[in-house]
Amino acid sequence: MLIISGILIGGTLNVLTTLGEELMWRGYLFEKCKHLGFWKSSSLIGVMWGLWHIPLIVLIGLNFPQNPIIGSVWMVIGTTLLSPIIQYLRIQGGSILLACIFHGILNKTAPLAYIFFSGSSPLIAGTTGIAGFIALAVINLILYKRYQHVALTSR
Repeated sequence: MLIISGILIGGTLNVLTTLGEELMWRGYLFEKCKHLGFWKSSSLIGVMWGLWHIPLIVLIGLNFPQNPIIGSVWMVIGTTLLSPIIQYLRIQGGSILLACIFHGILNKTAPLAYIFFSGSSPLIAGTTGIAGFIALAVINLILYKRYQHVALTSR
């Protein structure tokens, strides 16, 4: 039930919260950086997206309340690994809408890792933990192998 509600709420209501970020990352910056190519622009946007989260991590403990310093580094790594996947969705969807929906679902369902793996550290479990890094790296590798020359235009 938690997963289903996370997908439903994440894909609808959370779109309102992710819209602001996606307007910047996969909207404005995507357009400004697409001359760099898919992988370079994804990496640059991912790093900037991670850096943007640092004040929230340090000031209010977002995602890493016990480890704000290393958590800040972890967030930059996580967003850099996540960025090509969301950018690919943006390209395939032809707008930021699919990116917003995916981002909203991810934000709503990512905390479930801590329910299923109670007592685990956010540095280990979840999307922005080592487990998430491994999963995102595998997805990026598949994306790279299948779509080495992804055009930065919509289908």
